[in-house]
Amino acid sequence: MNEDIKENSADGYKAQLLATILFFDLFGDILIKDAAFALFSVCFVYIYLAFHLKSCFLASVGITLILCSFPFTVVITEGIFQVTYFSSLQVIAIYIVLGIAADDIFVFYDAWRQSKNIAPDIINDKHRRMAYAWRRAVKAMAVTSTTTAVAFFANAFSPLMPIRSFGIFSGVIIPLNYFLVVMMMPSAAIIYEKYKFKTWCCCPCGLRSEAEIEENSKPEVGKLGTIEKFFDEKVNKVVHKGRYVIIGLALVWFVVTAIFAVKMGPMTEAEDFIDPDHPIMQPIKIITNEFGVKESAGTPISVYWGVSGVNQADGDIWDPTWVNAPIFDTTLDISPTKNQKWLKDFCTGLVAEKFTLAKGQKCWIN
Repeated sequence: MNEDIKENSADGYKAQLLATILFFDLFGDILIKDAAFALFSVCFVYIYLAFHLKSCFLASVGITLILCSFPFTVVITEGIFQVTYFSSLQVIAIYIVLGIAADDIFVFYDAWRQSKNIAPDIINDKHRRMAYAWRRAVKAMAVTSTTTAVAFFANAFSPLMPIRSFGIFSGVIIPLNYFLVVMMMPSAAIIYEKYKFKTWCCCPCGLRSEAEIEENSKPEVGKLGTIEKFFDEKVNKVVHKGRYVIIGLALVWFVVTAIFAVKMGPMTEAEDFIDPDHPIMQPIKIITNEFGVKESAGTPISVYWGVSGVNQADGDIWDPTWVNAPIFDTTLDISPTKNQKWLKDFCTGLVAEKFTLAKGQKCWIN
């Protein structure tokens, strides 16, 4: 395409392409890249689950519970709460629930592993082991899930409808995923102990023998995994020896971030979602810089009188195309002289305000 433009460009002239279909094609590429990032996140969490749990079967169960929480949440939010608005903000919840759900799975399965070490009389009793692991994990997971869900539900009070729907969706998906994990992962753990599974295989290879079950039930007192050894033998020693240096660096970092935080303010220009040097942006820059309005045209603001409120009863607040019907104030009367003078003084005073551009105010009463 660029070669064709060069061939058809005369000296001193350069052809630029500007078409709506090109924008759609570009945004389609952006969406595909974002979807690839989401898929990469799911794959990464799956691989780490398999590595930590040492089982592709348990990792597959865990990632299935995470992905199933999305359609279940849609059923609750749209079917029960009647929150029918769904946007790209809700899609971002996949990154949130991936981390939180993986933490819940780790907490539960670690409690299940540790149940072999608490008392000799319950080692061979799966029911008592599971009761111990379930009670311990449920309490720890409930605290983190509740605080996160409440934080998201706080967005339900936002005056912005997209933010409000996102808060409700995210606030529902967190406890829903919590219930899925605490109800389904115990069964998966029992199945994994009962049947033979190869580490990198999701399908059972038969029942475990009594000897294998007894071997898996032996306490693991003093045994540390690879990650536990790394933090116990290396990270712990480095942190202890350099504790004063770490504290000093943390204080310096806090001061630097505090200084930059004080300087933060609202955006002064629109964010560039597309690279300004992209070929498709060149004609837009030419139109804006060479043929656009040089002086700021400002933002038009209209002031209305005679409206007492908005009728929200006959509409759908989750429909972005719905426009609220105004409720007119029947007591408004501009026929008296004093009312007309007040309107004229209001218009005169509006011109003197700093936020009003010169010759930018239009008032019908003048």
